[in-house]
Amino acid sequence: THAKRVKRPTSLVEQAINSSAFERIADFLATRRATLKDGSLNKLEKVSAKERIMRKGHLLKDLSRNYTDTERFLNALTLGSNEMSEGEGVNLLSIHASKGLEFDDVYIVDLMDGRFPNRKLMSMGGSLEEERRLFYVATTRARNKLFLSYARFDKIKKINYTHSPFLVEAGLVS
Repeated sequence: THAKRVKRPTSLVEQAINSSAFERIADFLATRRATLKDGSLNKLEKVSAKERIMRKGHLLKDLSRNYTDTERFLNALTLGSNEMSEGEGVNLLSIHASKGLEFDDVYIVDLMDGRFPNRKLMSMGGSLEEERRLFYVATTRARNKLFLSYARFDKIKKINYTHSPFLVEAGLVS
């Protein structure tokens, strides 16, 4: 995988936060955060929100310095990091770490069959019912908006995906 080819997690994070894509995503998220219910934009809040997002990027870079192995760093992020979820702004959490919390907007990614439910975990003794409960936990963290996404094709691995069966059970796809 790409993560294994990168020597140090810090270089991976630096590349990401110095990219124009990160800048565009931060701007998009800050605009969403600063858009009022009437559709107008609170420019001061947008600047503040973007600063918080950029700080999170730099915090991620600081955290990455604690790891020499990219795979271990990514695993630590997947399991959740208290430092990354403090304060306002964008929080990157695992579903387990999000239990009991609520957020205005929630994005759930990787909702592909085999990834969610996770076939690898289920083959190691996990249950479909536990995965279903986790899906429920994830989808009930949003106060206002819930965004669900899945990939249809992985260009690097050349793999086609289908959506998670939980999306069918929820009546969101057929």
